[in-house]
Amino acid sequence: MTEQRVLVVGAGPTGLTLARQLHRHGVDVTIVDAAPGPAEQSRALAVQARTLEVLGPRLANALVAQGQPLRRAEICSGSDVVATLDLGGTPTPYPFALGLSQSALERTLIEDLRVRGVHVLRDTSLTVLEQLERGARATLSHDGATRTEDFAWVVGADGVHSTVRRLAGISTAGGGQDRWWLLADTRLSGPGVPAHDTGRVFLNPDGVLAYLPLEQGWWRIIATGSTEPGRPELSLADFERLNERSPRPVSIDEQRWMSAFRIREHVADTYRVHRVLLAGDAAHAHSPLGGQGMNTGMQDACNLAWKLAMTLRGDAGPALLDSYEAERRPVAQRLVSSTSRGTRAMLASSPWAVWLRNRAIATALSFDGVSDRARHALEMLSLSYEDSAIVAQLRGDERTHGEGPDGRRRRELRGAASAGQPVRVTEPPVAEIIDRPAHTLLLFDGREKTRDGYQRMRSVVAEVASDPYIEAFVVLADTAALGRAGDLAQCAIVDVDRSFTRTFDADTECAVVIRPDGYIGYRSDPIVPQHLRDWWAGIRSGTHGIPSDGS
Repeated sequence: MTEQRVLVVGAGPTGLTLARQLHRHGVDVTIVDAAPGPAEQSRALAVQARTLEVLGPRLANALVAQGQPLRRAEICSGSDVVATLDLGGTPTPYPFALGLSQSALERTLIEDLRVRGVHVLRDTSLTVLEQLERGARATLSHDGATRTEDFAWVVGADGVHSTVRRLAGISTAGGGQDRWWLLADTRLSGPGVPAHDTGRVFLNPDGVLAYLPLEQGWWRIIATGSTEPGRPELSLADFERLNERSPRPVSIDEQRWMSAFRIREHVADTYRVHRVLLAGDAAHAHSPLGGQGMNTGMQDACNLAWKLAMTLRGDAGPALLDSYEAERRPVAQRLVSSTSRGTRAMLASSPWAVWLRNRAIATALSFDGVSDRARHALEMLSLSYEDSAIVAQLRGDERTHGEGPDGRRRRELRGAASAGQPVRVTEPPVAEIIDRPAHTLLLFDGREKTRDGYQRMRSVVAEVASDPYIEAFVVLADTAALGRAGDLAQCAIVDVDRSFTRTFDADTECAVVIRPDGYIGYRSDPIVPQHLRDWWAGIRSGTHGIPSDGS
Protein backbone atom coordinates (compact mmCIF):
# COMPACT_ATOMS: atom_id res chain seq x y z
CA MET A 1 0.00 0.00 0.00
CA THR A 2 1.30 3.44 -0.97
CA GLU A 3 0.06 4.97 2.29
CA GLN A 4 2.33 2.78 4.42
CA ARG A 5 5.65 2.70 2.54
CA VAL A 6 8.73 4.91 2.53
CA LEU A 7 11.55 4.70 -0.01
CA VAL A 8 14.98 5.73 1.21
CA VAL A 9 17.46 6.31 -1.62
CA GLY A 10 21.06 5.98 -0.49
CA ALA A 11 22.58 3.50 1.97
CA GLY A 12 25.29 5.63 3.50
CA PRO A 13 25.21 6.53 7.21
CA THR A 14 22.26 8.93 6.79
CA GLY A 15 20.08 6.53 4.80
CA LEU A 16 20.91 3.55 7.01
CA THR A 17 20.17 5.56 10.16
CA LEU A 18 16.87 6.77 8.72
CA ALA A 19 15.83 3.25 7.71
CA ARG A 20 16.69 2.00 11.21
CA GLN A 21 14.77 4.77 12.95
CA LEU A 22 11.74 4.39 10.68
CA HIS A 23 11.68 0.66 11.33
CA ARG A 24 11.80 1.33 15.09
CA HIS A 25 8.64 3.38 14.56
CA GLY A 26 6.96 0.49 12.77
CA VAL A 27 7.25 1.96 9.27
CA ASP A 28 7.51 -0.27 6.19
CA VAL A 29 10.77 1.01 4.68
CA THR A 30 12.57 0.14 1.46
CA ILE A 31 16.20 1.25 1.13
CA VAL A 32 18.11 1.16 -2.16
CA ASP A 33 21.61 2.09 -3.22
CA ALA A 34 23.21 2.34 -6.64
CA ALA A 35 26.51 0.83 -5.46
CA PRO A 36 26.98 -2.95 -5.60
CA GLY A 37 28.09 -3.09 -1.96
CA PRO A 38 28.94 -1.04 1.12
CA ALA A 39 31.69 1.55 0.79
CA GLU A 40 35.17 0.30 1.62
CA GLN A 41 36.60 3.81 1.43
CA SER A 42 35.26 6.95 3.04
CA ARG A 43 36.07 10.48 4.05
CA ALA A 44 34.12 10.40 7.31
CA LEU A 45 36.09 9.20 10.31
CA ALA A 46 34.42 10.29 13.56
CA VAL A 47 31.14 9.72 15.35
CA GLN A 48 30.46 12.65 17.67
CA ALA A 49 29.02 12.44 21.18
CA ARG A 50 25.59 13.81 20.28
CA THR A 51 25.19 11.28 17.47
CA LEU A 52 26.00 8.45 19.87
CA GLU A 53 23.41 9.83 22.29
CA VAL A 54 20.59 9.97 19.73
CA LEU A 55 21.37 6.46 18.45
CA GLY A 56 20.63 5.09 21.91
CA PRO A 57 22.85 3.18 24.33
CA ARG A 58 22.69 -0.26 22.70
CA LEU A 59 23.90 0.82 19.26
CA ALA A 60 26.18 3.53 20.65
CA ASN A 61 27.95 1.08 22.93
CA ALA A 62 28.43 -1.34 20.03
CA LEU A 63 30.11 1.43 18.03
CA VAL A 64 32.27 2.53 20.95
CA ALA A 65 33.46 -1.06 21.39
CA GLN A 66 34.81 -0.96 17.82
CA GLY A 67 36.19 2.56 17.66
CA GLN A 68 39.00 4.59 19.16
CA PRO A 69 37.97 7.46 21.46
CA LEU A 70 39.71 10.72 20.59
CA ARG A 71 40.14 12.48 23.93
CA ARG A 72 42.63 15.18 23.06
CA ALA A 73 43.41 17.40 20.09
CA GLU A 74 46.72 19.19 19.54
CA ILE A 75 46.98 22.13 17.16
CA CYS A 76 50.57 22.66 16.03
CA SER A 77 52.49 24.97 13.76
CA GLY A 78 55.90 23.63 12.89
CA SER A 79 57.50 22.38 16.09
CA ASP A 80 55.27 24.57 18.29
CA VAL A 81 52.12 23.27 20.00
CA VAL A 82 49.79 26.23 19.55
CA ALA A 83 46.97 24.85 21.71
CA THR A 84 45.63 21.65 23.21
CA LEU A 85 41.96 20.86 23.65
CA ASP A 86 40.96 18.10 26.07
CA LEU A 87 37.60 16.65 25.08
CA GLY A 88 36.72 15.15 28.47
CA GLY A 89 34.52 16.75 31.09
CA THR A 90 31.47 17.31 28.89
CA PRO A 91 28.08 16.21 30.29
CA THR A 92 27.64 13.08 28.19
CA PRO A 93 28.32 9.36 28.53
CA TYR A 94 30.61 9.78 25.51
CA PRO A 95 33.06 12.64 26.31
CA PHE A 96 35.13 12.16 23.17
CA ALA A 97 35.00 12.01 19.40
CA LEU A 98 34.89 8.35 18.36
CA GLY A 99 37.45 7.50 15.70
CA LEU A 100 35.64 4.99 13.50
CA SER A 101 35.81 4.70 9.74
CA GLN A 102 32.60 5.23 7.82
CA SER A 103 32.88 1.74 6.39
CA ALA A 104 32.94 0.20 9.90
CA LEU A 105 29.98 2.35 10.92
CA GLU A 106 28.01 1.29 7.86
CA ARG A 107 28.69 -2.41 8.51
CA THR A 108 27.29 -2.04 12.02
CA LEU A 109 24.16 -0.24 10.81
CA ILE A 110 23.63 -2.79 8.02
CA GLU A 111 23.84 -5.65 10.52
CA ASP A 112 21.40 -3.87 12.84
CA LEU A 113 18.96 -3.55 9.93
CA ARG A 114 19.48 -7.19 8.92
CA VAL A 115 18.50 -8.33 12.40
CA ARG A 116 15.35 -6.23 12.03
CA GLY A 117 14.56 -7.88 8.70
CA VAL A 118 15.48 -4.87 6.55
CA HIS A 119 17.93 -5.44 3.70
CA VAL A 120 19.54 -2.88 1.41
CA LEU A 121 18.63 -3.41 -2.26
CA ARG A 122 22.03 -3.03 -3.89
CA ASP A 123 22.93 -2.07 -7.45
CA THR A 124 19.53 -0.38 -7.64
CA SER A 125 19.20 3.12 -9.07
CA LEU A 126 16.36 5.62 -9.09
CA THR A 127 15.80 6.74 -12.68
CA VAL A 128 12.37 8.43 -12.67
CA LEU A 129 10.50 10.16 -9.84
CA GLU A 130 6.92 11.35 -10.25
CA GLN A 131 4.93 13.21 -7.62
CA LEU A 132 1.43 11.89 -6.94
CA GLU A 133 -1.40 13.46 -5.00
CA ARG A 134 -0.87 11.12 -2.05
CA GLY A 135 2.64 9.84 -2.66
CA ALA A 136 5.42 9.48 -5.20
CA ARG A 137 6.03 7.01 -8.04
CA ALA A 138 9.60 5.75 -8.36
CA THR A 139 11.14 3.88 -11.28
CA LEU A 140 13.99 1.70 -10.07
CA SER A 141 16.63 0.07 -12.25
CA HIS A 142 18.46 -3.12 -11.30
CA ASP A 143 20.58 -5.41 -13.46
CA GLY A 144 19.20 -3.94 -16.68
CA ALA A 145 15.55 -4.30 -15.65
CA THR A 146 13.25 -1.55 -14.39
CA ARG A 147 10.19 -1.58 -12.18
CA THR A 148 7.84 1.16 -11.02
CA GLU A 149 6.51 1.33 -7.47
CA ASP A 150 4.41 3.79 -5.51
CA PHE A 151 5.47 5.05 -2.09
CA ALA A 152 3.92 7.41 0.42
CA TRP A 153 7.20 9.31 0.78
CA VAL A 154 10.62 9.26 -0.86
CA VAL A 155 13.70 10.45 1.04
CA GLY A 156 16.89 11.32 -0.79
CA ALA A 157 19.94 10.41 1.28
CA ASP A 158 22.02 9.81 -1.81
CA GLY A 159 24.89 12.22 -1.32
CA VAL A 160 26.29 15.42 -2.71
CA HIS A 161 25.31 14.61 -6.31
CA SER A 162 21.83 13.48 -5.28
CA THR A 163 19.63 11.98 -7.98
CA VAL A 164 16.56 12.52 -5.79
CA ARG A 165 17.36 16.21 -5.44
CA ARG A 166 17.80 16.57 -9.19
CA LEU A 167 14.63 14.67 -10.10
CA ALA A 168 12.63 16.63 -7.52
CA GLY A 169 13.85 19.90 -9.06
CA ILE A 170 15.44 21.18 -5.85
CA SER A 171 18.25 23.70 -6.32
CA THR A 172 21.25 24.30 -4.10
CA ALA A 173 23.07 27.49 -3.18
CA GLY A 174 26.82 27.20 -2.79
CA GLY A 175 30.02 26.34 -4.53
CA GLY A 176 33.30 24.60 -3.99
CA GLN A 177 37.02 25.01 -3.47
CA ASP A 178 39.81 24.39 -5.98
CA ARG A 179 42.29 22.82 -3.56
CA TRP A 180 42.62 19.06 -3.36
CA TRP A 181 42.55 17.35 0.02
CA LEU A 182 44.42 14.06 0.32
CA LEU A 183 43.38 11.16 2.56
CA ALA A 184 44.95 7.86 3.53
CA ASP A 185 44.26 5.22 6.18
CA THR A 186 47.59 3.96 7.46
CA ARG A 187 49.54 2.31 10.23
CA LEU A 188 52.26 4.62 11.51
CA SER A 189 55.44 4.40 13.52
CA GLY A 190 58.13 6.78 14.68
CA PRO A 191 58.70 9.41 17.37
CA GLY A 192 56.29 11.83 15.69
CA VAL A 193 53.22 9.59 16.06
CA PRO A 194 50.82 10.90 18.75
CA ALA A 195 49.32 8.80 21.51
CA HIS A 196 46.43 6.81 20.04
CA ASP A 197 43.78 8.84 21.89
CA THR A 198 45.18 12.10 20.50
CA GLY A 199 44.65 13.86 17.20
CA ARG A 200 47.40 16.17 15.97
CA VAL A 201 46.98 18.86 13.32
CA PHE A 202 49.85 20.84 11.81
CA LEU A 203 48.89 24.21 10.35
CA ASN A 204 52.09 24.99 8.47
CA PRO A 205 52.71 27.62 5.78
CA ASP A 206 53.41 24.82 3.29
CA GLY A 207 50.12 23.11 4.05
CA VAL A 208 47.96 21.25 6.53
CA LEU A 209 48.78 17.80 7.89
CA ALA A 210 46.65 15.87 10.39
CA TYR A 211 46.99 12.52 12.14
CA LEU A 212 43.66 11.29 13.52
CA PRO A 213 43.17 7.92 15.27
CA LEU A 214 40.85 5.25 13.93
CA GLU A 215 39.87 1.79 15.12
CA GLN A 216 42.31 -1.11 15.56
CA GLY A 217 45.49 0.94 15.46
CA TRP A 218 44.82 2.67 12.13
CA TRP A 219 45.45 6.36 11.52
CA ARG A 220 43.78 8.73 9.08
CA ILE A 221 46.22 11.11 7.39
CA ILE A 222 44.61 14.27 6.02
CA ALA A 223 46.68 16.81 4.11
CA THR A 224 46.23 19.65 1.67
CA GLY A 225 47.38 19.11 -1.88
CA SER A 226 47.62 21.21 -5.01
CA THR A 227 45.07 23.34 -6.84
CA GLU A 228 45.73 21.65 -10.18
CA PRO A 229 42.51 20.93 -12.12
CA GLY A 230 42.96 17.17 -12.52
CA ARG A 231 42.52 14.62 -9.73
CA PRO A 232 46.00 13.72 -8.46
CA GLU A 233 47.36 10.22 -8.96
CA LEU A 234 48.40 9.23 -5.45
CA SER A 235 51.09 6.86 -4.24
CA LEU A 236 52.53 5.91 -0.87
CA ALA A 237 55.53 8.10 -1.67
CA ASP A 238 53.24 11.16 -1.81
CA PHE A 239 52.15 10.61 1.78
CA GLU A 240 55.72 9.90 2.89
CA ARG A 241 56.60 13.35 1.53
CA LEU A 242 53.58 14.91 3.25
CA ASN A 243 54.82 13.45 6.55
CA GLU A 244 57.77 15.85 6.27
CA ARG A 245 55.38 18.56 7.45
CA SER A 246 55.75 16.92 10.87
CA PRO A 247 58.91 18.14 12.64
CA ARG A 248 59.46 14.68 14.13
CA PRO A 249 59.80 11.57 11.94
CA VAL A 250 56.70 9.56 11.06
CA SER A 251 56.84 6.45 8.88
CA ILE A 252 54.02 4.64 7.10
CA ASP A 253 54.15 0.91 7.79
CA GLU A 254 50.96 -0.02 5.95
CA GLN A 255 48.16 1.66 4.04
CA ARG A 256 44.73 0.29 3.16
CA TRP A 257 43.45 3.05 0.91
CA MET A 258 44.09 6.61 -0.27
CA SER A 259 41.99 9.17 -2.03
CA ALA A 260 41.60 12.83 -2.93
CA PHE A 261 38.61 15.16 -2.87
CA ARG A 262 37.62 18.76 -3.23
CA ILE A 263 35.38 20.53 -0.76
CA ARG A 264 31.84 21.13 -1.94
CA GLU A 265 29.70 23.62 -0.02
CA HIS A 266 25.95 23.88 -0.48
CA VAL A 267 22.60 23.91 1.27
CA ALA A 268 19.46 22.83 -0.59
CA ASP A 269 16.93 25.60 -1.14
CA THR A 270 14.33 23.40 0.52
CA TYR A 271 14.39 20.02 2.24
CA ARG A 272 10.94 19.03 1.02
CA VAL A 273 8.86 19.20 -2.14
CA HIS A 274 5.41 17.62 -1.65
CA ARG A 275 6.17 13.92 -0.93
CA VAL A 276 9.96 14.08 -1.44
CA LEU A 277 12.42 14.92 1.34
CA LEU A 278 16.20 15.35 1.53
CA ALA A 279 18.64 14.44 4.28
CA GLY A 280 22.40 14.33 4.78
CA ASP A 281 24.76 15.36 1.98
CA ALA A 282 21.84 15.51 -0.45
CA ALA A 283 20.59 18.46 1.61
CA HIS A 284 23.90 20.01 2.69
CA ALA A 285 27.64 19.65 2.16
CA HIS A 286 30.56 21.50 3.70
CA SER A 287 34.20 21.35 4.69
CA PRO A 288 35.11 18.25 6.75
CA LEU A 289 36.64 20.52 9.41
CA GLY A 290 35.52 19.22 12.79
CA GLY A 291 34.23 15.90 11.47
CA GLN A 292 30.54 16.88 11.60
CA GLY A 293 29.19 16.26 8.11
CA MET A 294 28.25 12.59 8.48
CA ASN A 295 27.01 13.28 12.00
CA THR A 296 24.76 16.10 10.82
CA GLY A 297 23.19 13.76 8.28
CA MET A 298 22.59 11.04 10.88
CA GLN A 299 20.99 13.61 13.18
CA ASP A 300 18.82 14.77 10.26
CA ALA A 301 17.59 11.18 10.07
CA CYS A 302 16.75 10.98 13.77
CA ASN A 303 14.88 14.29 13.61
CA LEU A 304 12.92 13.27 10.53
CA ALA A 305 12.02 9.68 11.39
CA TRP A 306 9.48 10.22 14.18
CA LYS A 307 7.79 13.09 12.37
CA LEU A 308 7.50 11.10 9.16
CA ALA A 309 6.17 8.05 11.04
CA MET A 310 3.40 10.05 12.74
CA THR A 311 2.49 11.79 9.50
CA LEU A 312 2.51 8.52 7.55
CA ARG A 313 -0.14 6.98 9.79
CA GLY A 314 -2.37 10.05 9.64
CA ASP A 315 -1.75 10.80 13.31
CA ALA A 316 -0.22 14.20 12.54
CA GLY A 317 -0.84 16.67 9.79
CA PRO A 318 1.79 17.01 7.03
CA ALA A 319 2.59 20.42 8.52
CA LEU A 320 4.49 18.59 11.28
CA LEU A 321 7.11 17.81 8.66
CA ASP A 322 7.63 21.56 8.20
CA SER A 323 9.45 21.48 11.53
CA TYR A 324 12.05 19.09 10.05
CA GLU A 325 13.36 21.73 7.68
CA ALA A 326 12.74 24.53 10.18
CA GLU A 327 14.88 22.78 12.79
CA ARG A 328 17.57 21.16 10.64
CA ARG A 329 18.24 23.55 7.73
CA PRO A 330 19.54 26.36 10.00
CA VAL A 331 21.94 23.80 11.54
CA ALA A 332 23.36 23.10 8.08
CA GLN A 333 23.58 26.79 7.20
CA ARG A 334 25.54 27.57 10.37
CA LEU A 335 27.80 24.59 9.79
CA VAL A 336 28.60 25.56 6.20
CA SER A 337 29.41 29.09 7.33
CA SER A 338 31.56 28.15 10.33
CA THR A 339 33.53 25.37 8.61
CA SER A 340 34.17 27.58 5.57
CA ARG A 341 35.64 30.31 7.79
CA GLY A 342 37.66 27.76 9.74
CA THR A 343 39.03 26.14 6.60
CA ARG A 344 40.17 29.48 5.20
CA ALA A 345 41.95 30.19 8.49
CA MET A 346 43.65 26.77 8.37
CA LEU A 347 45.01 27.50 4.90
CA ALA A 348 46.67 30.82 5.85
CA SER A 349 50.18 30.90 4.37
CA SER A 350 51.61 34.39 4.76
CA PRO A 351 53.81 34.83 7.86
CA TRP A 352 51.58 37.59 9.23
CA ALA A 353 48.35 35.61 8.71
CA VAL A 354 49.89 32.47 10.25
CA TRP A 355 51.12 34.38 13.31
CA LEU A 356 47.75 36.09 13.77
CA ARG A 357 45.81 32.84 13.43
CA ASN A 358 48.04 30.94 15.85
CA ARG A 359 47.93 33.74 18.38
CA ALA A 360 44.13 33.92 18.17
CA ILE A 361 43.76 30.14 18.68
CA ALA A 362 46.19 30.03 21.60
CA THR A 363 44.63 33.04 23.33
CA ALA A 364 41.04 31.90 22.85
CA LEU A 365 41.58 28.34 24.09
CA SER A 366 43.47 29.57 27.16
CA PHE A 367 40.12 30.76 28.57
CA ASP A 368 38.06 28.03 30.24
CA GLY A 369 34.79 29.37 28.89
CA VAL A 370 36.03 29.37 25.30
CA SER A 371 37.59 25.91 25.52
CA ASP A 372 34.40 24.58 27.11
CA ARG A 373 32.31 25.99 24.25
CA ALA A 374 34.78 24.53 21.76
CA ARG A 375 34.43 21.07 23.33
CA HIS A 376 30.64 21.28 23.26
CA ALA A 377 30.68 22.47 19.64
CA LEU A 378 33.07 19.75 18.47
CA GLU A 379 31.06 17.02 20.19
CA MET A 380 27.84 18.63 18.84
CA LEU A 381 26.42 19.03 22.34
CA SER A 382 25.43 22.69 22.04
CA LEU A 383 22.71 22.21 19.42
CA SER A 384 19.16 23.00 20.59
CA TYR A 385 15.74 23.71 19.10
CA GLU A 386 14.59 26.31 21.61
CA ASP A 387 13.10 28.49 18.89
CA SER A 388 11.24 25.67 17.17
CA ALA A 389 7.52 26.09 16.67
CA ILE A 390 6.85 22.61 18.06
CA VAL A 391 8.46 23.04 21.49
CA ALA A 392 6.66 24.67 24.40
CA GLN A 393 7.43 25.69 27.95
CA LEU A 394 5.48 27.04 30.91
CA ARG A 395 7.07 28.15 34.15
CA GLY A 396 4.91 29.91 36.67
CA ASP A 397 3.23 32.80 34.91
CA GLU A 398 5.63 32.67 31.95
CA ARG A 399 5.02 30.60 28.85
CA THR A 400 6.77 30.10 25.55
CA HIS A 401 6.08 28.16 22.39
CA GLY A 402 8.58 28.61 19.62
CA GLU A 403 9.00 32.34 19.12
CA GLY A 404 7.03 34.54 21.48
CA PRO A 405 4.72 37.35 20.32
CA ASP A 406 7.67 39.76 20.25
CA GLY A 407 9.68 37.42 17.99
CA ARG A 408 12.10 36.50 20.78
CA ARG A 409 12.28 33.76 23.37
CA ARG A 410 12.52 34.91 27.00
CA ARG A 411 16.16 34.21 27.88
CA GLU A 412 15.50 33.66 31.57
CA LEU A 413 13.54 30.53 30.73
CA ARG A 414 16.48 28.89 29.02
CA GLY A 415 18.47 26.29 30.89
CA ALA A 416 20.07 22.88 30.60
CA ALA A 417 16.70 21.13 30.99
CA SER A 418 14.52 23.62 29.11
CA ALA A 419 12.24 22.87 26.18
CA GLY A 420 14.23 22.49 22.96
CA GLN A 421 17.40 21.42 24.73
CA PRO A 422 19.04 18.01 24.21
CA VAL A 423 18.72 15.67 27.17
CA ARG A 424 22.12 15.30 28.81
CA VAL A 425 21.90 11.64 29.75
CA THR A 426 24.81 10.80 32.05
CA GLU A 427 22.70 8.50 34.25
CA PRO A 428 22.09 4.92 32.96
CA PRO A 429 18.54 4.63 34.42
CA VAL A 430 17.50 7.74 32.50
CA ALA A 431 19.04 6.47 29.26
CA GLU A 432 17.09 3.22 29.49
CA ILE A 433 13.76 4.98 30.02
CA ILE A 434 14.02 7.52 27.20
CA ASP A 435 15.52 5.18 24.57
CA ARG A 436 12.18 4.45 22.93
CA PRO A 437 10.46 5.38 19.65
CA ALA A 438 7.57 7.05 21.51
CA HIS A 439 7.63 10.40 23.30
CA THR A 440 8.45 9.94 26.98
CA LEU A 441 6.39 11.96 29.47
CA LEU A 442 7.91 12.34 32.93
CA LEU A 443 5.73 13.74 35.71
CA PHE A 444 7.73 14.80 38.78
CA ASP A 445 6.12 15.21 42.21
CA GLY A 446 9.10 17.26 43.44
CA ARG A 447 9.29 18.61 46.98
CA GLU A 448 5.62 19.58 47.11
CA LYS A 449 3.97 16.11 46.97
CA THR A 450 0.54 17.71 47.17
CA ARG A 451 -2.85 16.02 46.81
CA ASP A 452 -3.68 18.40 43.95
CA GLY A 453 -0.37 17.61 42.26
CA TYR A 454 -1.05 13.87 42.29
CA GLN A 455 -4.55 14.53 40.95
CA ARG A 456 -3.07 16.53 38.07
CA MET A 457 -0.72 13.63 37.34
CA ARG A 458 -3.59 11.17 37.47
CA SER A 459 -5.54 13.26 34.95
CA VAL A 460 -2.61 13.42 32.52
CA VAL A 461 -1.76 9.71 32.81
CA ALA A 462 -5.36 8.74 32.11
CA GLU A 463 -5.49 10.93 28.99
CA VAL A 464 -2.36 9.51 27.35
CA ALA A 465 -2.85 5.90 28.43
CA SER A 466 -4.17 4.79 25.03
CA ASP A 467 -1.93 7.03 22.91
CA PRO A 468 0.75 4.95 21.09
CA TYR A 469 3.00 7.96 20.57
CA ILE A 470 3.55 8.95 24.19
CA GLU A 471 4.31 6.92 27.31
CA ALA A 472 3.93 8.41 30.78
CA PHE A 473 5.97 7.78 33.94
CA VAL A 474 5.47 9.33 37.35
CA VAL A 475 8.81 10.14 38.98
CA LEU A 476 8.51 10.03 42.77
CA ALA A 477 11.12 11.62 44.99
CA ASP A 478 11.19 8.76 47.52
CA THR A 479 9.52 5.49 48.48
CA ALA A 480 7.34 7.28 51.06
CA ALA A 481 5.53 8.95 48.15
CA LEU A 482 4.26 5.59 46.83
CA GLY A 483 1.43 5.59 49.36
CA ARG A 484 0.35 9.12 48.50
CA ALA A 485 0.58 8.40 44.74
CA GLY A 486 -1.98 5.58 45.03
CA ASP A 487 -2.81 4.01 41.68
CA LEU A 488 -0.04 6.04 40.00
CA ALA A 489 2.42 3.55 41.49
CA GLN A 490 1.87 1.25 38.50
CA CYS A 491 3.72 3.69 36.22
CA ALA A 492 6.03 5.12 38.89
CA ILE A 493 9.80 5.47 38.99
CA VAL A 494 11.15 5.95 42.49
CA ASP A 495 14.09 8.29 42.03
CA VAL A 496 16.11 7.02 44.99
CA ASP A 497 19.48 8.11 43.59
CA ARG A 498 17.99 11.38 42.20
CA SER A 499 19.31 10.59 38.72
CA PHE A 500 16.09 11.80 37.05
CA THR A 501 15.86 14.84 39.31
CA ARG A 502 19.43 15.87 38.47
CA THR A 503 19.07 15.26 34.74
CA PHE A 504 15.93 17.37 34.41
CA ASP A 505 16.53 19.90 37.20
CA ALA A 506 13.22 18.75 38.68
CA ASP A 507 13.26 19.55 42.38
CA THR A 508 9.73 20.94 42.11
CA GLU A 509 6.56 19.59 40.51
CA CYS A 510 6.86 19.60 36.73
CA ALA A 511 6.08 17.78 33.48
CA VAL A 512 8.78 17.03 30.91
CA VAL A 513 8.28 15.42 27.49
CA ILE A 514 11.31 13.95 25.71
CA ARG A 515 10.99 13.59 21.96
CA PRO A 516 12.11 10.35 20.25
CA ASP A 517 15.22 12.19 18.97
CA GLY A 518 16.35 12.95 22.52
CA TYR A 519 15.32 16.61 22.78
CA ILE A 520 12.96 18.10 25.32
CA GLY A 521 9.79 18.95 23.43
CA TYR A 522 7.77 20.27 26.32
CA ARG A 523 8.16 21.42 29.92
CA SER A 524 5.83 22.96 32.47
CA ASP A 525 6.53 23.91 36.11
CA PRO A 526 4.16 23.02 37.72
CA ILE A 527 2.03 20.48 35.82
CA VAL A 528 -0.76 22.25 33.91
CA PRO A 529 -2.86 19.56 32.17
CA GLN A 530 -4.60 21.91 29.75
CA HIS A 531 -1.32 23.47 28.60
CA LEU A 532 0.17 20.02 28.00
CA ARG A 533 -3.03 18.89 26.29
CA ASP A 534 -2.98 21.85 23.89
CA TRP A 535 0.68 21.34 23.03
CA TRP A 536 0.22 17.64 22.31
CA ALA A 537 -2.88 18.35 20.23
CA GLY A 538 -0.75 20.71 18.14
CA ILE A 539 1.81 17.97 17.56
CA ARG A 540 -0.90 15.50 16.60
CA SER A 541 -2.71 17.90 14.28
CA GLY A 542 0.41 19.46 12.78
CA THR A 543 -0.78 22.95 13.75
CA HIS A 544 1.23 24.95 16.23
CA GLY A 545 0.58 28.00 18.30
CA ILE A 546 1.14 29.10 21.85
CA PRO A 547 -0.95 26.77 24.03
CA SER A 548 -3.32 28.18 26.54
CA ASP A 549 -1.91 28.55 30.04
CA GLY A 550 -4.58 26.29 31.49
CA SER A 551 -6.33 29.07 33.39
